[in-house]
Amino acid sequence: MSSQIKREREWEAAAGAGAPPAVSVEAKRPRTDDIASQRSFSGITGSGGAILTSQSLERPAQAHPMAALTAIRTKLLATGDPHLQARLLLQYSACAASPGAKTAAAIDFLFSFLQQNQNQTDTSAEAGAGAKPPADSSGSSGAIVVGAIVRGLRQLLAVKAAVVEPMIQVDAMGEQLMQCMSVGEDFKLRRDMMRIVVDCLMLTRRFTQVETLLHTCVQDHDAGMQAICLRGYLRLHDAGQRFVASATSSPEGQCEVTDYFDRLATFVLFAQSEEVRVLAARVLVALAELHPQLEIPGSSFFPSSLATTSTTSSPLLLPEKTFYVLCMAGNDASASVRVEIARCLRGFGRVPSSEVVEHAVVKTQIDEVVLDLPAEDVEMKTRRMMSSGMLLSLLDDADVEVAVEASRTIARLSELAMASDAGSGRWSQRALERAITAHLDVLPRAKTSVVASGSRNPRLRQVLVNSLHRLLVCRHQLDPKTDFAMANADLNGLIRGVAASPEDNKPAVVDTLLVLLHCDLSSASIVQRVVDLVLDTAAPASSDHIQADEDDEVEANGCWDTRLLAAVQTLITKCASALQMDVALMDRVRQEEARQRRGRRSLLGRVCRALLGSSEPHEDENEQARGQSDPSTGGSHLFFLTNQSAEEPCNTAVSSSQAVDSVKILRSPPADGDIAVYLKAVRHFDVVFDALRGH
Repeated sequence: MSSQIKREREWEAAAGAGAPPAVSVEAKRPRTDDIASQRSFSGITGSGGAILTSQSLERPAQAHPMAALTAIRTKLLATGDPHLQARLLLQYSACAASPGAKTAAAIDFLFSFLQQNQNQTDTSAEAGAGAKPPADSSGSSGAIVVGAIVRGLRQLLAVKAAVVEPMIQVDAMGEQLMQCMSVGEDFKLRRDMMRIVVDCLMLTRRFTQVETLLHTCVQDHDAGMQAICLRGYLRLHDAGQRFVASATSSPEGQCEVTDYFDRLATFVLFAQSEEVRVLAARVLVALAELHPQLEIPGSSFFPSSLATTSTTSSPLLLPEKTFYVLCMAGNDASASVRVEIARCLRGFGRVPSSEVVEHAVVKTQIDEVVLDLPAEDVEMKTRRMMSSGMLLSLLDDADVEVAVEASRTIARLSELAMASDAGSGRWSQRALERAITAHLDVLPRAKTSVVASGSRNPRLRQVLVNSLHRLLVCRHQLDPKTDFAMANADLNGLIRGVAASPEDNKPAVVDTLLVLLHCDLSSASIVQRVVDLVLDTAAPASSDHIQADEDDEVEANGCWDTRLLAAVQTLITKCASALQMDVALMDRVRQEEARQRRGRRSLLGRVCRALLGSSEPHEDENEQARGQSDPSTGGSHLFFLTNQSAEEPCNTAVSSSQAVDSVKILRSPPADGDIAVYLKAVRHFDVVFDALRGH
C-alpha cells in the first residue's frame, strides 16, 4: 500500500463522518469466485451514460470536488433503495474524475461500499432461506449496484487510467467472463465487465490476453457480448496486432483461421442483430487482409465443389471467399447492413481475381443442373448463384446511401483492375461496359429523387456521374481506339440532368463534360445539346465578370472557370467536324463571342473562343488578315457599316449579312405564327449594335 493511499485514507477518515470502517484494499475489491456474488450479477436497469447526462451533481458551482464526494457518500449511506444508490454511485464516479478529486480514495470507497452491499445480500439470502423471494430480490438489487460501480469505474478509466487500472482485478474478472455464460438477466452486467476488462488489457498492451478473452466470449449467445468482442477484434487490428495465429503453415494455424472465418461468415449471414452483422463484415475483411494467400480448404461455407474457380480450377484464396460471402450478404433486409457490405467490398488490399469480382458486376443465369451434393453444399451453391450481380443490385437499391456506396465501390474496383499490377484481376470489356450501362440506367431515378426532395440531396447523381467518368477512363485504357457508343436516350438523360439549371450545378456540368470526352459524339444533335449546355452554363457568370472588368477588380479566374475551359477545349477536338457542319450553331457561337468582346475576361466569351478555336483561325491571324485586306466595302452593306475600318474587331461581313436579312423580315407584313421570327430579327439588330457600341 503506497503512502499516498494512506494519506488519502487518513483524510477520508477525518473528513467523512459516518463512513464505513477502513478495511484492506483486497477486501474492498469485488468478489469473483463466490456463488452469491455471481448470483448477484443479474439484470441492471437503466444506462450509466444516460443517467450521467440527465442528472446533475446537485452541488454548488464553486464547491470543491472532495466536498461534493463527501455529500454524495452521506446520501449513499442514508438510502437503501438500489436504484437511487446506482444513480448516486454514477454521480460519485463522475465527480471523482475531476482534476482536484482524490481518485484513489474514491475508488477505495466504491470497493468498500460494494463489499458492504454484498455482505448485506448474503445475510438477507441466509435469513430468507426456504422462503419465497420478494418481487425485488436481493440478487437483483446487488446486480443494480454492481453494474453502476462497474460503469462508473469504466468512465474513470477513460479519464485517469494510470490510477484506476492498477486497482481493478482484471485477471479475476476476465476469468469469470470466460467461465460463465450469459444466463437470465445478467447480460447487462457482463457487458459492462467485458468493456472495462478489454479497456484495461488494451491500455496495458496485453494483446494475447485480449485475444484469448475475445475468442472465448464471442461464442456467447448474447448479441451485446458478440458486438463488444467484434469491436475488440477491430481494435486489435487497428493496433497492428493479429487476432489469429500468425503461423498458418501448420495445420493447427489453418484450422484456427478456418474457425474464425466460419464464425464470422455465420455472423454476417445469419446474426439476429444488425450491429453484429455490420461489425462481422468489417472483421471479415480485416481477417482477409491478415492472410491474403491462405486457402482454408476446410471451410464449411466453401466445400470442395465450390472452393475452386470454374474456368481455371485454381483454389479460391481467403480474400476471394470473403468477397463471395459479402456478396451473399448483400440482399440483407437492413439498409445499414447493405451500406456496410457495399463499403467492405472495396476494402481489400489485394485485387481479387477477375472472375470473382465480375461475379458481383455481371448477372449470370442460374444453373439449374441437378447435382448429387449434400444439402449444405446445395444451399451454399444456391446462395452463391443468387448473389450474382450483387453490386448492380445494390446500385439500384431504393436507399440513396446504399446506391452511393455501391457506385463508389464499382468505380474503385474497376480502377484496381486496370492497374499495372492487377494480374489476374484485370476486368473484361464486357464487365466494364455492363457497369457503365448500369450507371446510366440509374441516372433517371437519381434525377427524380433530387427533384422530389427539393434538390436537397443531389449527392447520388454527383457520385453516379463521377463513377461513370472513372469507368469510362478504365474502358479507354482497355480499348483506346474506340469511344463508348452511348444510346441517344442515355446521352440525353445525362445532359438533361444538368441542363435544367446549369448555373446551380457547375461541378455537375464539368463532370458531365468529362464523361462525354470518352463517348461517341459524331451526331450533330448531340453536339448541339453539348454546345447549348456549355453556353447556358457560362452565361450567368459573364455578367459578374464584365462588372469586374469595369471596376478594375481582380480577375475572377477560379477553379471552376479553369476546369470548364479545359473540358471545353478538350471536348471540342472530338466534335469539331460536327460543329463546322452546323452553320446555325456556328453563327450562334460567333454572335455570343461578339457580344462578349467588350468584357475580355468574360467567361462566356472565353468559352465561345474555345468553341471556335478548332474551326476558325486565331484572333490575331484574323486581325492581321483584316489589316492586309482592302478597307473599302461593297455597296450591299448598310449605311452604318460602310465606313468601318479593317482595324475594328467585329466581323463586318457576318454582321451586315445578318442586318440585311433582319431588315427584309421586319419590312414584310406580320403574320399570326411569325412572332418568333420577328423577335429573332430584332435580336440580330441588338447583336450588331452591341458590337458597334464596343468600339
